[in-house]
Amino acid sequence: MVDFIRTPAREFRTLATDFFSDPDWESKVDPETIYRIKGEVTREERDTLRPFVNRFMEITPLLYKLTVKREMRVRDEKMTEDLKEEDAMRRYLAQKGYDEEFINLCLQTFNESVGEQFGEQITDVIPA
Repeated sequence: MVDFIRTPAREFRTLATDFFSDPDWESKVDPETIYRIKGEVTREERDTLRPFVNRFMEITPLLYKLTVKREMRVRDEKMTEDLKEEDAMRRYLAQKGYDEEFINLCLQTFNESVGEQFGEQITDVIPA
């Protein structure tokens, strides 16, 4: 015959990310229980949950593993390896919403730094 013998081990419970949507969630937390929260959330949801998680950990231990959903990025079809660096940079900055003046300043800085870095090597290779 087998008898169940309760030990003084703490109980573990897994919570869903919507646990904190209940305004009375703190009253449902047992300080003798160890909790974990798992799930996939957006970056905004993770930032919204952060104060609740911090408050929860003041009451009792909380293990959490929240995976941030990766945002879908639409690739610019015209961005290819054949595109010159300057053209690729111009397209990227324009896509990010920067104005033409800023883009031109970035390109000027890029061209100056590339010229300083490779200028001497290039002139050494080209016969006079």
